[in-house]
Amino acid sequence: MSSQSVVMQPNENWAKGHDSFLTPLQQRAYEGYQRLVTEANRRGWKPASLISLHPFHWPVTGPIHQTDIKVPAVPLTEELWNKSPKLKLSNGLEVPFAHYVFTMWRPCQRKYLLGQMDFEEQNESSHIWPLEQAEDAVKQNGLGADRGGVFCYEGAHPPLSAKETFEQERALFEQAHATQMVYYETMYTRYSDAYMTIRTTNSWRDLVGKGKYHRWIALYLYRVGRLKALPSWYEEIAAPGTKMNEKCGWCKRNVEPDSVGCPHCDYILRPFEAFAKFSIDAGTPGARAAAKRCSQNELRVLVESGVLSIEQLIEWNIEAPGKPKAK
Repeated sequence: MSSQSVVMQPNENWAKGHDSFLTPLQQRAYEGYQRLVTEANRRGWKPASLISLHPFHWPVTGPIHQTDIKVPAVPLTEELWNKSPKLKLSNGLEVPFAHYVFTMWRPCQRKYLLGQMDFEEQNESSHIWPLEQAEDAVKQNGLGADRGGVFCYEGAHPPLSAKETFEQERALFEQAHATQMVYYETMYTRYSDAYMTIRTTNSWRDLVGKGKYHRWIALYLYRVGRLKALPSWYEEIAAPGTKMNEKCGWCKRNVEPDSVGCPHCDYILRPFEAFAKFSIDAGTPGARAAAKRCSQNELRVLVESGVLSIEQLIEWNIEAPGKPKAK
């Protein structure tokens, strides 16, 4: 036996019956859709709520959703964090939440081929109710890792606001936040361990990549009081609206813009400025390597100003600068 499932969307012309030239499969699908509409209108349905505690947007995709959904993020700036609506945990901690509502059911058409030699086609139609869509979103949030921070319930009301479902929603909320904290603290430890070996391995680059999840997780833990201070690796990406910190070419850590040397490993970032400002001289460890990174014009200026000598450059096996060509 084999089967095929097709999710029909109400905005398709042939699903609405606007196209008079339907294939047999489309005609059966349309008839099944009309039965679903009649049944849904007869019994009615309720919307469903999806609650996210994550400080980042995350997508909900797949065949049962009419369009890709972008679940909103909770804010992390201090001003918006304080102003956002919050849910109160049993320990007294209040955390913000994002609320997404699934309002409409979705039709699903399934085609089955039964038999061994002579196949018999069977068609079935069913509803994908809002609660099933919300439950699928919760499931997608846990794909790859049980990161928690998400729960759903039937109804469009704000969480913990309905007396008849308060206890059930509270239990879901407590469990979602507890799992979220376990996941965030596990990732925080992984980020910290990877950052310790940033000079010797690619663990940090492989774990963090070009994303900002490490920043969001660290700042969320700070906002809820799990961290007393943000870690040193938090600033690996500049905050919005600020100038991006430069990276040391040796240890890859952040340095202040226009720094002459790295404060972490003493690597000379700008050799010419370092010599010109007398931050280093010929006797400074690493001066030869720094001089090799200077251009011929920069070396000529350093020689003419007496900072370096031709003899010193020859001793370092560096090509001595010639006189500038006359124009």
